[in-house]
Amino acid sequence: MSDIQASAIEQKQTGTLKILMVDDEEMFREEIVAELRENGYECETAFDGEQGLELAASFLPDVVLCDLMMPRMNGDEVLKKLSEQMPATQVIMITAYGTLEGAVDSFRKGACDYLLKPVIIEDLLAKIGRIRNERQLRTEVQQLRQIVSDKRFEIVGESNAIQEVVSLIEAFAEVDTSVLIYGETGTGKELVAQTIHERSARRSGRFVAVNCAAIPDTLMESEFFGYLRGAFSGAEQDRKGFIQAANGGTLFLDEISELPVGLQAKLLRALESREVTPLGSNFPQKTDLRLIAATNRDLVEEIKEGRFREDLYYRIRVGEMRLTSLTEMKEDIPLLTQHFIDQFNQQMRRAVRGADNRALRALMLYPWPGNVRELRNAIERAMVFRKIDFLELEDLPREIWQDAETEPIPDDLKQAVRAYEKAHIRAVIKSVDGNREAAAKRLGVDRSTLYRKLEG
Repeated sequence: MSDIQASAIEQKQTGTLKILMVDDEEMFREEIVAELRENGYECETAFDGEQGLELAASFLPDVVLCDLMMPRMNGDEVLKKLSEQMPATQVIMITAYGTLEGAVDSFRKGACDYLLKPVIIEDLLAKIGRIRNERQLRTEVQQLRQIVSDKRFEIVGESNAIQEVVSLIEAFAEVDTSVLIYGETGTGKELVAQTIHERSARRSGRFVAVNCAAIPDTLMESEFFGYLRGAFSGAEQDRKGFIQAANGGTLFLDEISELPVGLQAKLLRALESREVTPLGSNFPQKTDLRLIAATNRDLVEEIKEGRFREDLYYRIRVGEMRLTSLTEMKEDIPLLTQHFIDQFNQQMRRAVRGADNRALRALMLYPWPGNVRELRNAIERAMVFRKIDFLELEDLPREIWQDAETEPIPDDLKQAVRAYEKAHIRAVIKSVDGNREAAAKRLGVDRSTLYRKLEG
């Protein structure tokens, strides 16, 4: 954990608790509130339940001290409405007529605590102090979870393609729609899906990842929908399927195009009805999940060929994003390389500082058919043999460096990227027989940009 992150947790959001006291005895009410204000709490008062509820809607108290017996609206009614309208607000019931049955009843209805009149101020302060400490603890836990989430699911890169992915992740995390992710093998489809889940309202639920291509056809239905004991030979106990396992969370289906058409129909029906019936059962079970699907195929073409259902396609692509191949965002390779080096330094207890010029040049010239996953594996393998200093060309897998140019490139990262750009532009110009206009089109830039990059 960084010093900044530790400092953020130490600076706890301990803002003054806001307390609303609802009691029809004015002298008692003002006496208690005076003590609370003297102890640093922000307080408001109400003389009956109706006024208390009206004031709570604008004051937004953290804690409500509520008398049980009041005219017009008693404390039980106030407690019931507060529990419905402001579930995060803690309610302490106060009464002059205390019984064990009354305390149990208040707890059952949603009160967090119970006090008898005459109130001993030390007891009240102790109860409010416990509420304050619990709130601080919850805040710390939320901050720690966010830090862990940010570290675990960090999207690295500064290219336009990566920034667009980050923007889409943020947008999709705010809603609960299905998302379809297109991308070649190794582009990080599961990482993106899990990042959306971790930043969504479903983060407390499970993230269930399924590789559809890895499941035998004969097992697909039982794996997705589950089964009861005795449903078929070998079913010795009840088992939840993927859909029920993701209830309350997110189901990620990688390579969804590999699902048989018949199972696609059943999956669509389960998504539409929000119900699933395990094999061997006649009773559907309610399910609530978010679906994120991924594929490296063109599903429109799969529909034309009859291999993918059109209705399922439209159901899963409410949100859509495409992940760019690593060869199309090579300016991110230096950042990704350093990111993976830092990761493996921690995992392997290494002290590697980075990649040297020759190694970095080879990494940027390599075509990366396996995309980011292949780059990560290459860095991991290199660091098995390198413990300190910089990764060198020969530390990398042979296929990466054997055909690489080995002239040195500048130490400065921006200059290194420019050097690669120039080499890449010249190679494209050469591939179109010197036609710079055609080269500009192939590179996706205008001619003036091409000339500027060559001259810069």
